[in-house]
Formats: sequence, C-alpha cells, structure tokens
Amino acid sequence: MKNILSAVMVVLFIFGFLSTSHAEDPDTLWKARAAQASEKLKEIKKKMAKDDSKVLRLEGMVESAYAMIIAAPDVTMKKTPTLATYHFLLSYGDDGMLDVVYLYDLKTKKYIGMRIDRLPKNRGVVFFEGKLDNFITISNYTDMKEPKVMFSKSDPFKIYVLDK
Repeated sequence: MKNILSAVMVVLFIFGFLSTSHAEDPDTLWKARAAQASEKLKEIKKKMAKDDSKVLRLEGMVESAYAMIIAAPDVTMKKTPTLATYHFLLSYGDDGMLDVVYLYDLKTKKYIGMRIDRLPKNRGVVFFEGKLDNFITISNYTDMKEPKVMFSKSDPFKIYVLDK
C-alpha cells in the first residue's frame, strides 16, 4: 500500500510539473480551449432546440471557431521563426469571414497582441471607451439589432456575444 501511495505521489508530481511547465505554451492553451468547445457546442445545441436565437447562433459560431484550432490547424495556426498566429475564423455566410488573429512571440511564448485580417460585408470594428476599452466589438452597421461579438484585446479566451 505504501508503494502504491508513493507511486501515485510521484505521478501527481510529474503531472503537476508538466502541466505548469507548459501552461504558457500557446499551442497547449489553444488546443485545450478547442477541446472545451465541443462540450460547449453540445450545450448550445440543446438550448437552440428550445430557443433558436441569433445570440445562440453567434455563440455557436464562436465555439466552432475555437474547435477549428484542432479540426483545421493548417488554416488556423501559422508559425514563422519568431511569431505564432492563431486565426479565429467566424463565417457570416454570404457576407464573408471574420478573421481575428492572435499573435504570440515564439521565443518568450507570450501573447503580444491581435489584428483583424478580414471583416465580413457590412461589419465594422468599434472601440469603446471606459470599462470596455479592453475590447473591440464587431458590429453590423446596417442591422444594429444583430448581436455583437466582443473580443478582449488582452485575453484571446475572453470573447462575448452581446444582444444589444
């Protein structure tokens, strides 16, 4: 029994060391978030069976974009000798794609910023002041009732869908 307990402690120590040593690795972070997306998509589909709202559809698009990191890494993950980019792609149907790109320094493995590579038709980027100045918002300027998607400039894993 003592040997089993010792073995378990060693395994837990090794696992804990490995998980914290790679916690800053962007590939690990993005793949972990992509894995969560499939569970979140199941929840959204259940909710959509009762209420097929535009907000839920956009939330589903967001989770699908995260899932694409694993499903299509050749499209969503690019690397140069010094930079890693993660393309967050949202399809707006006939209006086109939204491509929000998150940038990481490969030497330090630190997040360094974001850029917008592509905007769908009739959408623009809004920068708010005050409490929301850390976010950029994608807004439909021909249909102000369409829910908006907000992206944190400092954390690629904080994306929100707002109804108004």
